Amino acid sequence: HQINRDYRMKSTNEIMYGVSMAVDGFFQRSNTPSRSEIDNIVSYYSGHYESYGLNCQAGVFADLQFGYFGVVAPGSTNDNIAYPIAKGLKDAIDHLP
Repeated sequence: HQINRDYRMKSTNEIMYGVSMAVDGFFQRSNTPSRSEIDNIVSYYSGHYESYGLNCQAGVFADLQFGYFGVVAPGSTNDNIAYPIAKGLKDAIDHLP
């Protein structure tokens, strides 16, 4: 499939064979949420980034088009926990060639 060939051609020594979508998490900083917005304010605080924010997940094709982008969870959520929550990302991956 063309998507697989595009990744392979962009990678050094064509090591990205069989890749259709690159997936990664992103921490988006935000203001501290208020008690009127959310009950568990501390769940939005990331000790790693030392800031309040949101866990976003994205999937990108070799031509830099997004196959998926979603604001998935509070900022303290690790990517390995956020990925299964991102149903749209799982659906996008399941429908790849």
